[in-house]
Amino acid sequence: MAKLNQVYFWLLSTIALLGYALFAFAFQRTAGLSMYAVYALLFGIGIGLTQLARQKRLHWWQVFAAGLLFRGVFLLSTPQLSDDYFRFTWDGELQKDGISSFAFTPRQYTLFFANDTLKRQQYAALYAAHSPAFPDGMNSRDYYSIYPTVNQTLFRLASCWGTPNAGNLILLRLFLILAEVLSFGLLCALLQGQNQSAALAGFVWLNPLLIIEVTGNLHFDGLALCFVLLSLYWLYRSTYTRAALALALAVCTKLNPLFLVGALFRKVPLKTFLWFGSVTVLGSLLLLSLCVDSETVWNFKQSFGLYFAWFEFNAGPYYLLREAGRLATGADLSPYLSLAFPVLTVLLFARVLWQTDAGLARRFLLLYTIYFSFSPVVHPWYIVVLLPLAVLSRQLYPLLWSLLIFFSYDHYREPMGESMAYVLLEYGLVYGLWYLESRGDNALVERVKDWCFGGAGMAQLTVVEGNDRIEMVLQDKT
Repeated sequence: MAKLNQVYFWLLSTIALLGYALFAFAFQRTAGLSMYAVYALLFGIGIGLTQLARQKRLHWWQVFAAGLLFRGVFLLSTPQLSDDYFRFTWDGELQKDGISSFAFTPRQYTLFFANDTLKRQQYAALYAAHSPAFPDGMNSRDYYSIYPTVNQTLFRLASCWGTPNAGNLILLRLFLILAEVLSFGLLCALLQGQNQSAALAGFVWLNPLLIIEVTGNLHFDGLALCFVLLSLYWLYRSTYTRAALALALAVCTKLNPLFLVGALFRKVPLKTFLWFGSVTVLGSLLLLSLCVDSETVWNFKQSFGLYFAWFEFNAGPYYLLREAGRLATGADLSPYLSLAFPVLTVLLFARVLWQTDAGLARRFLLLYTIYFSFSPVVHPWYIVVLLPLAVLSRQLYPLLWSLLIFFSYDHYREPMGESMAYVLLEYGLVYGLWYLESRGDNALVERVKDWCFGGAGMAQLTVVEGNDRIEMVLQDKT
């Protein structure tokens, strides 16, 4: 039996390796059904290898080694599904030359370097950079950068040690792989702290959405995820200052983790909650001040506001209400939804935070789910942060979402356009499973959860106060 398990491991790993090679060097985002079929296969292989490890038919290090090898396939590749890396290179080169990434938009480079012929020629080449997958090159020529301090720091480091759109991409990918390795270790530690099998980390480590979008397409959501898990790790050890600083790093990587401050509301004494929130906010502002000043902060704010005001992609409830309004009134309700949804998001946040029975990981998960539900832009890589929180909370719907959301690449088909039928199917299935899980009385769903996560139940870390100190204790929820 042991030898047969090793045969399964090598067979599945070899198939997966070939699949990831296709994503690294062949597939473009308009590839269609062949790409989706390979993605679904990789998703199934990740679950299969994780289950073999959870059942102790494989060693955990084999799962880790397989995931590291899959990421290594992308090391020398150029992103095929995302053109964001052109902007990463642009921002890094500016900083290497001592210029703020927020000083001007790429289209304004001729004016900015009007008196410097060499620089104008250098940035003309960067401006015109493209690839076979993206013949038009950079997609944000009319906007100021929206990437905060941590990203900008890595862009600059990579630009100093690598050639534009080549060597710098290798360095950025190494940074992200290191972050994913740290995330794997943190997730294993958190799982063991909850008296769960560390092998469950395979649901995240071997998930193709994380591998393709973070390592492959160089999206820094994977780095933000690392800082979120680090914050959660310190929170479970009542080390609130360290947790707040880790969350500040997450905020200065992705910005939206700031709302996670609220997860501690009514979970810790008010004094602790205020301290945690203050350190997070002040730490974030201090870090942001390193890359924006009084002159460029408005440029940063302008691009951030335009992103959410004008862009739309794969948004479930947003699209549903927009189309319903168009049918009912004949008018486009998008401007009103853009104003109403943030208010609705805050109200739902308040409802979740008022409930004190959910653990911290579950609160993080619920807050992120609400946030993405009412966002007008939900790219596939955004939801990678849900995956470890789902495993820690024994929730299936984020894993299903990580499978379905990849098919949103169909929106890039030619002629370009989004399929409302697909969006309704995606969100309908995800919300349907979310609802069934929240009820907790569906026999089929509970059997699937037991098969995935084991049937021993979950130990939840909670906060208790006693003898003027705060400590973490385990509560068995079975």
